[in-house]
Amino acid sequence: VISARNRVEFTLLAVMDLLGFDGDTSDFDVELTGALEPEYYSFEKDKIIGQAIAVKYEVSRYKSNISMMELQNNITKSQNKPSIAGFANYTLMSGFDSSTGDPKYWGEDSWDGVLSIGVSVRMPVSTLFPWGKVNADIKKGALDLEQLEMGLSSLENGIRLDIKYILLRLDEETSKIVSGGKAVELAQRLYTSSKERYSNGLISSMEFKDSQITLNNAQLGYLTSIYNYKIALFDLMDAVGVDHF
Repeated sequence: VISARNRVEFTLLAVMDLLGFDGDTSDFDVELTGALEPEYYSFEKDKIIGQAIAVKYEVSRYKSNISMMELQNNITKSQNKPSIAGFANYTLMSGFDSSTGDPKYWGEDSWDGVLSIGVSVRMPVSTLFPWGKVNADIKKGALDLEQLEMGLSSLENGIRLDIKYILLRLDEETSKIVSGGKAVELAQRLYTSSKERYSNGLISSMEFKDSQITLNNAQLGYLTSIYNYKIALFDLMDAVGVDHF
């Protein structure tokens, strides 16, 4: 009883803190209305897992870092490749009069053109040495990228396991709710029968109290299963990033 009272006190304090109220719980009158009823939901496991992975900030950060690392690695690799450049040049020159030495602008042989074409190939010296800086940077970048991809895979696997575990909890509590409801019905019938038999003097007060305790335990187990189901449901909402289903 003391433990239950303390849990109620702690819960009320948590609610007051959430609402921003100061003071002691004795300053407020709290009344709980309504019954704790089960709400059943069905989920597509793959869809829920995909949604949970999509909303995780850590996953987005990993993917962003992987994209940046891939870009950096491509830039580093480009430094280790030969560069080829082509060029072309056409020079037009006017002719000259051989007798006078003056420029000659008119006539079939007044102009002469020269076309120059070439190709330039540059090869980094570091490509010839596997221990060169660029090659070392390429290997380091590949290892860093692999580490990021492993981290992302591990994170996604962890999310999948969490979702699967929560779904298993929901299935477990659903089964407990169903069986608990049947247990309450049976305990209620036994209590009603014991009450009638006690009134007729057919059983002792101890036996009647036992039927009361059995009914209370059945009701408590039933409500506990509903509570645990709702807690698992809230955990799933948090994992998927929604406030309701």
